[in-house]
Amino acid sequence: MRSRVVNRRSGSAAGFIGLMLLTLPLKAIPPSSVLSTARQIVVLSPIAHSLPTDIQKELEHQKQLLAESIGIRLPNAPHKDDTLIRNLPLFGSPKAVPLDKLPSSLQLPVAQTLLNDAFRMLLQQRFAIETPTASTVEQKARTLGIPLTWPVNPVQICTLCRALHMNYAIVLHVDNLKIQDGSFRIVILHATLHVLSVSSADKLSFTPLPIVGFAQIAHVFLHSNYELTQADAIRLAALQAAQMGLHALETGQTSPFAPPSVHLAILPVPAPQMADAILFKSSGRVLLVGAQNLPTDRSDLLSINLLPLSAQQIYTPDATKKTLEELHLTPLSLWHDETPDTQHLQSVAKQMQADYLLCFRITDLELRSWIEQSVTTDISTPQLEGRAEAVGYLIDGKNLQTLWHHRVIDTMRVSAPISDQQAVQTVLRDAMRFALSDLSVSLQNYLKSFTR
Repeated sequence: MRSRVVNRRSGSAAGFIGLMLLTLPLKAIPPSSVLSTARQIVVLSPIAHSLPTDIQKELEHQKQLLAESIGIRLPNAPHKDDTLIRNLPLFGSPKAVPLDKLPSSLQLPVAQTLLNDAFRMLLQQRFAIETPTASTVEQKARTLGIPLTWPVNPVQICTLCRALHMNYAIVLHVDNLKIQDGSFRIVILHATLHVLSVSSADKLSFTPLPIVGFAQIAHVFLHSNYELTQADAIRLAALQAAQMGLHALETGQTSPFAPPSVHLAILPVPAPQMADAILFKSSGRVLLVGAQNLPTDRSDLLSINLLPLSAQQIYTPDATKKTLEELHLTPLSLWHDETPDTQHLQSVAKQMQADYLLCFRITDLELRSWIEQSVTTDISTPQLEGRAEAVGYLIDGKNLQTLWHHRVIDTMRVSAPISDQQAVQTVLRDAMRFALSDLSVSLQNYLKSFTR
C-alpha cells in the first residue's frame, strides 16, 4: 500500500510550492497592448503550395476537431465525414484509417496550417479577437503582389496590415517537425512567433519567441496500429504550441525547453547509505539502525518523460557522472544538504555545455515497524513502512537561476517484520521510486504551466 505524507517542516512553505518561472522579457510591445488593447490582429504563416485533395480533406477534418477541442463553432461547418472518424475498438483489429501516415513532403505544410488555425481559434475563444481568415489574407496578399514566404518582409507585411485595416501582425513559422513511430508515435513541433506593429514597419517588434508542442500516442491495445494518425498527432502538437505562444504574449514567459537547441543534463541521484528505523512497542519507541550499505546512487529509479526534448538533447546521469569524474567531483559534492552547490554546478554545465541542469536527491530514508492487531481476529500482523524524502531542482546552467524546485515525502508499507531484509529493501526502494516519480510529475506540471 502506498501513501503520501505532507511535509510538516516549518519555514519552508516557499520551497514546497517551488515554481519559479523563467521570464523572457518582451521588447517594444508589452503583451497587454497586443492582446488586451489591440483588436485588429492578423495571423500570418507561410503559404503552402497546392495540397492534394485528400490532404485538403484531412485538414478540414482536423480544423473541425481543433474547433471542438477549443470550444468554438466554425461558420458553415460541414457535416462530419464518416470515413474520417477514428472509432478504434478496445480489442481486435481496428477499422482502417485513411492517411494514417502523411507523405514526408506534406507533413510540414500540414503542421504550419494547423498551427495557424489553432492560434486564430484561441484568439477568438479567449480574447474575442476576430482575425481575418487565411483565405482572406492570401487573397489580399495576392492582390497586392506580396509573397507570404519565409522570411517575411516587415515593410510588405505592414502594407498588408494596412490594407486589411489591422494594427498588428502575428507571424508563426514552423521551424522543425519531428515524427517518430516506434513504441509510441511522437510528434515534436518547434516554431517561432513574431509580432510586428504597423507603427514600427522597419523591424519586428521583439525578439522571436520560441514555442513548442508535442504529442505522444500509444498503440491500440493488443494491436500494432496507433490510437491516432499522424495528422491527429500533429494537430495536438500544433494546439499545444499555439497555447504556448498565447501564454508568451500574455505573460512574457516561455518554456525553458522551447528552443530546439536546448541541452539538459540530468545529474546522478545521491541517496543515504543507511536508513534509521523506529520500532513501536507497547513500552514506547525504540530507535535503531534499520538498513546499512544501501546504494548511494539511485539514478536507476528515475523514470521521467522530458518531451519535447529529444534523446539527443538530454545528457543522461551516466554521461553526467563521467563529467563529474573528469572534474574530480562526486554526486554528493554537488549538494549542500538539500540545496545544490551552484559553484560546482556551474563547472558541470560549462564542461558539458548544458543549458539546464536537472538535480534530484534522496535526502532522508526511514523505516517504521509495529504490530497491528486485527479488529476481527486475535491475529497480530507485523507492519513495515519505508519513508523517503526527496528534493528536485531545475537550474539554468548560465545564470544558475532556480526555475523549479519541489520537495516530496512518500511511503511504502508491507506486512512484514523489520528482520525481513528483502522486505526492508523493497519498501525503501519503492518509497524512493515513488518520491522521484512525484518530483517528475511536479516538473511536468511546471512545464505545462507555459501552455495555460
